[in-house]
Amino acid sequence: MRYEIPFNTELRKRQLRLNFDEQAKKSMQRIRKGFAYGILFIILSLIAHNGSEFLFFMCFMTGYSFFFIYGYYYLSQKRNEKKYFENAQAQDDLESGKSHFFWEFTETHFSYLGNVIEVKLNWAALTSFKIMSQTLFLTFAVANTVYLLSEEEVGSEEFQKIIAFVKTKAPNTDVNQ
Repeated sequence: MRYEIPFNTELRKRQLRLNFDEQAKKSMQRIRKGFAYGILFIILSLIAHNGSEFLFFMCFMTGYSFFFIYGYYYLSQKRNEKKYFENAQAQDDLESGKSHFFWEFTETHFSYLGNVIEVKLNWAALTSFKIMSQTLFLTFAVANTVYLLSEEEVGSEEFQKIIAFVKTKAPNTDVNQ
């Protein structure tokens, strides 16, 4: 199956946002949990202040440490988000000269042909695939690369055919829907 897909900037931005949010979901949960522990320890320090100054100091410093560490993680996450979208914009600027991209699904391999990149990967390299918000995520072991294809790009019938085909090629992968 070979598909010629026109480049759509708005759809690409939505796909990138979906991919980034999916990748960052676990770390943001961890960051929120760290902030919650920080608040808990600071509240405990206020309660312990009436009893022991040592306990107050330990709880307060632990809470402060949680805030400091997870604040740093939060800022790092925001910096990574900014870099991710800047790099994506730079790639889109390079890709925008090409009006169509080619996706090919064969019995032996998956191919993607863009303006800047040409990829041909064996199905054995597929580590997982999932479908979220009518978008197919194909994750390959090679550089942990994710390829995104939306139902909007190929049509509903063809999208279902692609999903069925990928399921036959990757029966032992982690499938999330």
